[in-house]
Amino acid sequence: MSSFLVTADPWLRLTISRALQLMLVLLAAWALIKLGNGSIGRLLDRRHGHPAYLDERRAMTLASLLRSVFRYLVDFVALLTILGLFNVPVASVLALSGFIGLAVGFGAQNLVKDIIAGFFILFEDEYTVGEVIETTGLTGTVLDIGLRTTRIKDFGGQIHTIPNGMIDKVTNLSRSDMRALVEIPVAYRVSTEDVIRALNEAADEVRQADPDVKDGPRVLGISAFGPTGATYLIQAETNANSQWRVERAIRAAVRKTFAGHGIELGQSPIGDAQADSGRKPSHKG
Repeated sequence: MSSFLVTADPWLRLTISRALQLMLVLLAAWALIKLGNGSIGRLLDRRHGHPAYLDERRAMTLASLLRSVFRYLVDFVALLTILGLFNVPVASVLALSGFIGLAVGFGAQNLVKDIIAGFFILFEDEYTVGEVIETTGLTGTVLDIGLRTTRIKDFGGQIHTIPNGMIDKVTNLSRSDMRALVEIPVAYRVSTEDVIRALNEAADEVRQADPDVKDGPRVLGISAFGPTGATYLIQAETNANSQWRVERAIRAAVRKTFAGHGIELGQSPIGDAQADSGRKPSHKG
């Protein structure tokens, strides 16, 4: 082979030499990408000591992102190396790519903003799929988290796609115990002692029957006076996203207990009715 290259035409020797160099560059780039992909996978794999707060879904998403960035970087360096082999001025290519990147950057600022925001949402674990959140004036269950958008399903069944760059504040309703709060209007003709006794009986029933109740229900007493009766307040601490169902269970138990004791319910105060109508997720669960 070496004797053939010595006796061959100079142009042929140069062509063969560049072809070998090209193959070496491509092989090195392929090996580097394989090595980098494996290293990224091990870095984000919890089985290799990664912190437990990075769940499997977020780890897979971050791994995909980092692999894509690493591959583009290796491909770009390999391209510059190959161009250098063929005596293409690299400085001109870099200047042209910088100009193109600047033009694209001006036209895709929102896209870049969404991707960066999506990366930090995943990395900082602000919320995950299946959790209930409030953001951008919407409340619902997270269906999907992408690098550009987040999709949530509200309690009316509508699906909203929100650009990640617009999510500047998030209230996560799924990561702590929640409060169930029920107001019970009772006519004035019923004595306070009888009402408290019946409410405690209903609260005991819910406490024993509902595993999502963490504390309570507790009868707090009279919270307001209306034109025809007083309003009594019952409070309970529940598992996340169970507060609305527990509130309904408390109301059902109170109605049943009152019927058994012959206690007459009063008229709901206007403020309470408005509060209930504005509580969007009241039918969840």
